[in-house]
Order: sequence, then structure tokens, then C-alpha cells
Amino acid sequence: MIELPWHHDRLLLTGDFPGFTPHDLFDHWTKPELLAKFWPPVAVIDLRAGGYYRLEWPTQGWHLHGHYLRVERGVRLDFDWTWNHELGKFTPLKVEMYFIATEGGTRMTIEHFGFAPDELQAMPGTAGGWIHFGNRLRDLRAEGK
Repeated sequence: MIELPWHHDRLLLTGDFPGFTPHDLFDHWTKPELLAKFWPPVAVIDLRAGGYYRLEWPTQGWHLHGHYLRVERGVRLDFDWTWNHELGKFTPLKVEMYFIATEGGTRMTIEHFGFAPDELQAMPGTAGGWIHFGNRLRDLRAEGK
């Protein structure tokens, strides 16, 4: 993943994923058994607009949850985003993911936005998380998984 400049309350990141079709890449973000290969070990997903998701890291006691806002397999995935340790502290953030076929793979763009003024200090860490886990996902194809 490559971090691009952000504007006020919006992160914009993009990365190329060789060996993934748009449908494959989308599925890695929405199927529990595929998510567990690079991000949370436990995921509960109701993949439809309005459907609930919960991503869990049981050993840390963390979970990330929200609702899908738009689901277009291989094209776009939008959802809101709240960590359990931030409940009541911040308003849910929004994430929009776009998947575009490229020669030999897929380009994924992530827009993560809705950061309130008192949350802006979290943006570099959030960007770093997306980059870290995006790279782990990309490495799955290099490792043949």
C-alpha cells in the first residue's frame, strides 16, 4: 500500500495487488477465513448493505465493528468503523474501498474519513495500520496462499 496525502479528516491510500482479481481481493476483505490469513483471527460478517460485521482479536480484547453501507463484489465496499475501546468517545468513521482491475492484478483504493478535530492525531497510526495489513495481504499471493 502506498500512502497518499490526506486532507483535513480524510485518508486516501492506494496499492497494487499483483495476482489478485478484483473479486479475489474483495473476498479477502469480506470472508472470515480469508481475513484471518492477514488481519483479525476471528470475523463475523453479514455481507449486505446494512449487514453487521465484527472483527476480533481475542488475545488483545479488541474488536472492530460496524455496518456495511454499500456492497458491490469486486467493485466497492463501504462500511462504518468503531473500535470497542472508542465506543462513546468518537463518532463512527467511514471507509470506502474501491477495486479496479489492472494488468496482472488489482488496484485497491481506500478512503477512510470522518475524523473529528480531536481524532486527527490518530490519522498517521491509522494510515500505518492500513499499509501494514495491506502489505500482509499483498504478500499472500507472493507466498502462494
